[in-house]
Amino acid sequence: MKGRMSQKESVFAISDSIHAAWDLFKEKWYIIYGLYLIPVVVAVIYSLTLNALGESFGIMAFFVMFIYMIVQTVVSMGVIQGYLNLARGEEINIETFKTMLPLVVNYFLGTLLLGVIIVLGLIFLIVPGIYFSLKYFFVPFLLIDKKMKPMEALRASEKMTKGIKWELVGLSAAAILLAYMGIFAVIVGIFVTAPVAAMSYVYFYEKAVKRLH
Repeated sequence: MKGRMSQKESVFAISDSIHAAWDLFKEKWYIIYGLYLIPVVVAVIYSLTLNALGESFGIMAFFVMFIYMIVQTVVSMGVIQGYLNLARGEEINIETFKTMLPLVVNYFLGTLLLGVIIVLGLIFLIVPGIYFSLKYFFVPFLLIDKKMKPMEALRASEKMTKGIKWELVGLSAAAILLAYMGIFAVIVGIFVTAPVAAMSYVYFYEKAVKRLH
């Protein structure tokens, strides 16, 4: 049926996403870790800046916080684009992050709208919130990758996830299982399973986004 994946395709979409993520991690683990660390470095710099300013810097605190929020948002967006570039075999450089700056307002409004929809859904018996989180799962990717407007991204994500919401549940369950396996593997295993789980979502998006064409 149009708009749905067959059972064979569904299993392939999940398993192939995880296997592709694992293969990429084995080859490009240092780049993946580098992307992971950038937001952490920004947060550390922010914390050190606040400590350096001391307790009596008044309105400067709001200015520093505002700058930090913008920088961290741009960095987070750049990290997502970096993951997409990795999956596509494309280069990652400073331009990957600089090109995110014009998209900040649109990304903020889009993710804010998404958050409101999900929260309202959770208030109404929880189930609608879970449904909306699956239905609009790809909105953040589309805001960055396709530079869509918020409403456009919502409609596109709805089309992409039509008939494959259970596949997203299965992928999420597999990602959670990977995370627990990493924790049980003397904790350090999480440093392998976490990035593999994150990249598996990217590969699943790459498969699902083809449904827009």
